[in-house]
Amino acid sequence: MRDNTVKGGEIVSSPDGKPWCVVAFNDLRVVLRRCNNEGVLIGIQRGGERREVTWSEWAGGWILRK
Repeated sequence: MRDNTVKGGEIVSSPDGKPWCVVAFNDLRVVLRRCNNEGVLIGIQRGGERREVTWSEWAGGWILRK
């Protein structure tokens, strides 16, 4: 089930506590990129990664950072 509180550009925490930035989302999934605590995307050359999670995975521990 889609979470209507998610917006593009927000910083979220994965279940293991790592910061991620929301870059896109649709009715099926959320697309995330690794970022630092200030929301700056980490480049691929520096170990950044892209991840897609379904809304059911999202409900399993992903949280918005304030």
